[in-house]
Amino acid sequence: MGISIKKEERKMRGFTLIEVLLVIGIAAVVFTFSAPFALNFYRTQMVEDTRSNVIDALQRARHNSVLQKNDSAFGVTMSEVADSFVLFQGANYASRDDTQDEIFSVISEISFTGLTDLVFAKLTGLPDDTGTTTISYGNVSRGILVDAAGMIYKVDVLNGSEVVTPTYTITFDANGGTGSMSDQTIEEGASANLTVNSFTRTSYTFAGWATSTDGVVAYADSASYTMGSANVTLYAKWTAEPATWTVDSLTYDNRKKITISNTNVDATLTDFPLLVFIDGDTDIGGISNADGFDHRFTDSDGTTLLKYERESFAIASGAATGKYWVKVPSVSTSAPTDIYIYYRNTDTADGADKTNVWNTDFKGVYHFEDATSSTGTNNGTFIGDASSTSGGKLDNGMISDGRSDGMSVGTTIGSTNNNFTISMWVKRTSGGAYQPYHFIFSDYGTRYTFYIDDGLSVMRSYLYTQTPETLNGSVNIGIGEWHYVVASKSSTFGYRTYIDGNLEVDSSANTGNLDLANNQAYWGGDLWGGANDYSLTGIMDEARFSNIRSVEWIHFEYHNMADVGNDLTWGAEE
Repeated sequence: MGISIKKEERKMRGFTLIEVLLVIGIAAVVFTFSAPFALNFYRTQMVEDTRSNVIDALQRARHNSVLQKNDSAFGVTMSEVADSFVLFQGANYASRDDTQDEIFSVISEISFTGLTDLVFAKLTGLPDDTGTTTISYGNVSRGILVDAAGMIYKVDVLNGSEVVTPTYTITFDANGGTGSMSDQTIEEGASANLTVNSFTRTSYTFAGWATSTDGVVAYADSASYTMGSANVTLYAKWTAEPATWTVDSLTYDNRKKITISNTNVDATLTDFPLLVFIDGDTDIGGISNADGFDHRFTDSDGTTLLKYERESFAIASGAATGKYWVKVPSVSTSAPTDIYIYYRNTDTADGADKTNVWNTDFKGVYHFEDATSSTGTNNGTFIGDASSTSGGKLDNGMISDGRSDGMSVGTTIGSTNNNFTISMWVKRTSGGAYQPYHFIFSDYGTRYTFYIDDGLSVMRSYLYTQTPETLNGSVNIGIGEWHYVVASKSSTFGYRTYIDGNLEVDSSANTGNLDLANNQAYWGGDLWGGANDYSLTGIMDEARFSNIRSVEWIHFEYHNMADVGNDLTWGAEE
């Protein structure tokens, strides 16, 4: 028995004619009533936009005239060019400089009536005419009023009466920057976003706007601004960008200027090994590596590397202390000399190069951390009880107790004939313990000695010839006092001694040679021994043996070392 299934048929029914006519009727009614509103909205928007643009042109024309830009007046015409208004430069449109024309197009339906041509006077900004400009499109009109003072206002009609809405100008001042920005006009009481900043300043970042040249930031870039009842000027505020320098192929973000006073520089000095003492500096201590390897010194140009010796460096509680000898190419007598120290906290190879700080004129330079010479040659050997001590004038020194003590350099210095300078800081800690003299330098061949007479408390020099000659100083060398003592012997001027940077003995004596090729140089005493032991009872620091040094060199050398702050001024961190 089969089963029969009947399929249900469905038919799609369309709109009836009545329904279609009803929809068309509704649409016609909606269009009839909405079209005028849409058209009116469009016209209003076009007129408002045009008025804002014209006001902006008028404000710029007046601003340019007040500033006497290009030594000219400026104006605006709405009658000379079809479907346009023009901001021009000149006393009138006919005589204008047409290369400066700014032409603004408007749609052909817009019309201008009333005050359609206006020029603002140079400097005063006063208009050559006053009145109202009416901007129209169909049944929509808006006005602009210019008064005798050159003030520009919006004019609208409300309930049959004119309503004047003043507009004011924001002038943007670069305040140290460069570039230009157009004035911005805003109605009184209205708010608008400030024009995006377009000023620039090398090595600075724009921070915002202030209401005075030295004021704080009051408005961020593009911030909303509510106009008051007067024109205003906003001043760009700038933040200095961190400087970056490339020195010795390394990048540095921090440096300090060191200024060398010329007060005690009596003649320009060449290749002078300057003592630079870092005294509890928290800027350097807060950034430098603990070993000081990152430090670099440059000439005043900030790039030319200077050779330096790092005698000591340490950081304690964030404060850096160190002693450096920097070879300055030229220390001027006529003006202060600038150098720079650079520092960073990046692991860096050591930049010190001590042997090249001391040129070939120096035969031996002894800081007395030990008995070695910073010249890389002519190292010494402590004799007897002499040793390094932390109680030196600048840092470490050599201490001796007055009996067979000192430092021998041997015969490596070589012959100096009649031309040499020896210098050192010296302090007697007591009277002569064993003998009446404190020898501070001698040659073992007894041809020359430089010593303190314990009884007279003065420096004396003994020049050996067949008839020995003794030269006596006059400055008192008191017990417990540091003094910088220098002796020079030259085939040109004879023999001189200096105390604390000042010439004390100037003698024509020029007999005998200092023969260090065959005799030992001996600092702090002699090697006679026995009853003739005249070693220093005290401390010696910064001993040097060199070729002839000038009076001016010795004078500044003393002042540079006499006090850690002498003759150097540190600038702020950059």
